[in-house]
Amino acid sequence: MDNASEGWDRAAPLAAGAADDGLLGAAAAALCGVLDGHGATPAQLSSSRMRGVLSPRERDVLRALAVGASQVEMATQLGVKQTTVSAHLMRLYRRLGVSGPDVRPAAIARARRLGLLP
Repeated sequence: MDNASEGWDRAAPLAAGAADDGLLGAAAAALCGVLDGHGATPAQLSSSRMRGVLSPRERDVLRALAVGASQVEMATQLGVKQTTVSAHLMRLYRRLGVSGPDVRPAAIARARRLGLLP
């Protein structure tokens, strides 16, 4: 078995099992696309796939986050409870693969690199 075939055999189950798991699913799908000869780089596939991975509400929260809105301000703007905004943020951070004390700027930077924010 050649290296590409072996790599595809390992990556395909990852893509299938992780399709809804944020960047992991996008990265696994990107790897399959590269190994399958589609010619797109993982970064190109991740960027386009990430747009479909985030829910419309998560994209709303991401845009509010990018302009510096607090959770209270986001809740007011979106007409939801602050706990709902918090849940959206946690999912957004997980899907973007960011964590730590500087999670907000890290999320914004990652989203910009992925083409999710201008």
